Amino acid sequence: MKLTELRQLTGSFDNWQKAINNKELDLVEVAESLENLLQLVQDKYQAFITIRERSEILKELRENVEKRRPLLGWPFTMKDIFITKGIRTTASAKLLEDYIPPYSSTVYKRLQKAGGTLMAKTNCDAWGFGASTENSDFYPSRNPYDPTRVPGGSSGGAAVAVATGVSSFDISEDTGGSIRQPAALSGVTGFKPTYGSISRYGAIAFSSSLDTVGIIGRRIEDIIRVFSLIKGPDKLDATVYPQQKLTQLMLPSKLRNLTIGYLPEIMKEGVDKEILQAINEVKDFYKQELGVIFKEVKLPHFKYGVATYYVLAPSEASSNLSRYDGNRYGCDRTAFTDEAIRRIIIGTFSLASGYYDAYYLQALKVRRLIYEDFLRAFNLVDVLLLPTTPTSAFKIGEKSGDPLQLYLQDIFTIPASLAGVPGISFLVRLSSRGLPLGLQLVGPHFKEDLLTSLIAFWQEKKKTHLVYPQIEDE
Repeated sequence: MKLTELRQLTGSFDNWQKAINNKELDLVEVAESLENLLQLVQDKYQAFITIRERSEILKELRENVEKRRPLLGWPFTMKDIFITKGIRTTASAKLLEDYIPPYSSTVYKRLQKAGGTLMAKTNCDAWGFGASTENSDFYPSRNPYDPTRVPGGSSGGAAVAVATGVSSFDISEDTGGSIRQPAALSGVTGFKPTYGSISRYGAIAFSSSLDTVGIIGRRIEDIIRVFSLIKGPDKLDATVYPQQKLTQLMLPSKLRNLTIGYLPEIMKEGVDKEILQAINEVKDFYKQELGVIFKEVKLPHFKYGVATYYVLAPSEASSNLSRYDGNRYGCDRTAFTDEAIRRIIIGTFSLASGYYDAYYLQALKVRRLIYEDFLRAFNLVDVLLLPTTPTSAFKIGEKSGDPLQLYLQDIFTIPASLAGVPGISFLVRLSSRGLPLGLQLVGPHFKEDLLTSLIAFWQEKKKTHLVYPQIEDE
């Protein structure tokens, strides 16, 4: 099977379903083609931690197609922080290199029931600590548009898998931007729903009050399909909001004359010129096509997002990582690499007696102020248009010697995470250097239908979900 044909199948559920209904799909050929593409992408971009055997993939494909389960065997991947029974789960950390779980995360069980076929577990920054996938304990993933550059993080391998057409979608997790940021840098769609939409049971915890299960995919319609199958209450996770309406695309007529907010004061420094141009292009598009009104708004505490996050998230991380103690896992310092140690030290210090009030408690107060800023903004506008990242993908190693520069890559994604509101990053176009330029729409709690409808309209007109990187033996 040619790569173009395979991508048409993995990139659109409608195409996949049509091929099955018309009996045009040779599952043996599909499994073989997927295995070949997986290996090619692994060799070139190092996107995966564990790749399943072709026989396992074929067995699941056949069973899911024969039983006519909702996803009909559509192939997907998962960030390697989700527990999968009988399939190695490492969080890209050497400490868990040989861990074979005896149970499965809720989200994986729901996808199994829905008939998706898991192909591989994707690489990420170890424990989810990073913005480039350079902090993986195994190897850094590489950008599919330029292998000398990062794909973003922490879900870098996930974004590569979807961008190259290996995977129809990837189940990932966004704590401070770990879905949206790599989606932007790798040219795909990154969907972070409202905090509490999808169960976190069986996901290796980073920061429990921020970790949000989401989806990296291509067509927003397909992302909604998957979202509808995995969201909702779970007796094993008390943080899941019990009453969630069905997310459906709105007719374009319902999108007319919306008000979208933008924040020019936060983009005065450090934002690439082409990102600013992309914002103007998107504004012009929605004005002309839907009569959208753009209004300048202010989020006074937005600029404190990174500082707030890097007190709260490491504090929760240091607590969550304390389960990996010396009695059970050994006490070799190299069990945790530099970035993990850095966050453990920051978090433990912030929670220590005598410093708790000055750091952790203050950060909680600022988080509340950021949350209230968003509430006030959404009283004035329907959604917000923001950069996802300040620049396009940077060179591997370019920022690794300066942790603060890496932390600032999430400057535009962190505030929405702190507020718990949904955000979706989407591809606008490729830059003059051929690198993806992504922006994000951020909306009120549980207003995923509005965000997805606006992006679906963009994709229908601009066809950006059909943009793929070249692979050398194509």
